[in-house]
Amino acid sequence: MVPIHEISDVIKNKGYYICSVFQEACPRFSYTIGLYQTLGYELVVAGLCLIDVNDVPNLIKCAVNGEEYIESLSGSTLPVELRDADSTWATAMARWAVRYYNSENIRLKQILVGDNLTIDTPNMRYSYNDIINNPWQYLVEDWPYPVPENSQAYCDSGIISGEKILSISRYEDDYWEISSGIGFDSRAKILPIAVIMEKFGLDTEIISMENGTAIRP
Repeated sequence: MVPIHEISDVIKNKGYYICSVFQEACPRFSYTIGLYQTLGYELVVAGLCLIDVNDVPNLIKCAVNGEEYIESLSGSTLPVELRDADSTWATAMARWAVRYYNSENIRLKQILVGDNLTIDTPNMRYSYNDIINNPWQYLVEDWPYPVPENSQAYCDSGIISGEKILSISRYEDDYWEISSGIGFDSRAKILPIAVIMEKFGLDTEIISMENGTAIRP
């Protein structure tokens, strides 16, 4: 992580700093540091796997400026919505913001985009450890499974949208492919395996698979 004094320098020059976390048990997320002093809250982008990671800074900029739409890198125009987050997310997710302000009482707002509410996107109106946000409990809880914490699943667009799983294939100790039958096109994405295990309740089945095998749950 960047030293606090460097974060302060970025905030002085640009108004806020963006902290991003990737390749963990939880889905990717980014949050701001510095806006609390001017807007009274920090912004969070969590999950939203259909949004290109390179669109995240622009998405945050649009939210800061109060813009209702974002022009994505793919050329799509998407509506932007802000929602208040439950207070538990500050200490669970925005840890460097907590450290920067030396306070746990930081208000967060979640940025949502259009209808891109994929299975990796939390409902931050509820606590990070609420049952509907199960994959996000590993922000705080220890990883309990006998597979690498950063294990991944390549999922087609049906799975990403929460449709029924047709087949699961395991190729490596830390890599699966999950299909709803739609096929792996340009909308297919890689998600943490925790999202699949928690959202579909398939932890036992997935972990017990041998490499090179497939199942139809």
